[in-house]
Amino acid sequence: MFVHRYPASQAALARLDPADSRVHCASSCTCAAFELANGFGGAHDATEQRARFLENQRSRAARGLAVPAIDEFLLAALDFGLPPCAGVALGLIAC
Repeated sequence: MFVHRYPASQAALARLDPADSRVHCASSCTCAAFELANGFGGAHDATEQRARFLENQRSRAARGLAVPAIDEFLLAALDFGLPPCAGVALGLIAC
């Protein structure tokens, strides 16, 4: 089964759907409740990405969780003009 268009609140690094900002452009392939692969088109606006990082930090701090540092290298690359990109990860487990 393929699942796509996840809620925008789950879009840590994914690009929001230009036709519906309530969801983001991501997909996953599942089989019998196991995720086999996932992928997304990356967000490429540094200002939007910084806002997401800051919101994540606020949310984690409010819940008493560890607060990760903002990825300034990614933001610098986005500011410099990193082109839109995407990726897919396939997970395998050796038994």
